[in-house]
Amino acid sequence: MIPLDPHGRKKMRFSRLQRCVGLRRGIVIPAIATAFPVFASMAMAESHAGATEQGSSAVVTLSSPQGVTAPACKISGDDEFTISCNYATNPSSKSDAPPDQRVSDIALDRFDVSFKVRGENEIKWTLTFRNTGTVPYADSRTVYVAIDDDAGHNYLRRFLPQIDFRKIGPGESATFSGKLLSAGLRPGHYAFELWIPNPDSALKFNPSYNMLLRNKGVSDLSTGLNILARFTVEQ
Repeated sequence: MIPLDPHGRKKMRFSRLQRCVGLRRGIVIPAIATAFPVFASMAMAESHAGATEQGSSAVVTLSSPQGVTAPACKISGDDEFTISCNYATNPSSKSDAPPDQRVSDIALDRFDVSFKVRGENEIKWTLTFRNTGTVPYADSRTVYVAIDDDAGHNYLRRFLPQIDFRKIGPGESATFSGKLLSAGLRPGHYAFELWIPNPDSALKFNPSYNMLLRNKGVSDLSTGLNILARFTVEQ
């Protein structure tokens, strides 16, 4: 027999599970329903993080192309890896062919980066640039660092607010540094890159208007990116 409340209405009995999740006559409380996708996303993120953390160690090696135009890079470290590169300046063209207008008077002298490949980690970077021109650099360019794999998939793209080429006078050099967070990397082939798009929003994603650095073996004319270092992550 179902008991009555003081007003003569029938009391409904609910199981402990129904009371916990807030079920009443088959109705799900909206707050509980909308929480399920959040739980699913958290589970997927934890699964991906676990995949990058499995295994006791990883091996990172340089995979820069060899040749006189390749940057001079070296790598060190075991758990945290450090890549250091020096770059040669590409002199102004003296041929009859018109120069690529994307190539600026700003050259990269050195790149240092320390990072881990297991789980979320803090990337520490330092970049030294030099103004090879005879006048100050006038454009306000936004600089991004990126990590792409050899198939063109992007794994990191961060704005570097510390870098301002206008602060580098003619014939002078300047060093910028900072830190940023990054997820782990699975085994594969990757590259650190600088993306310096056109400040015009209509041209930002057109590689034909990206800024290229005046260095040998750095500028990728097809993608409009500046390749800092190529590396391989092995299990």
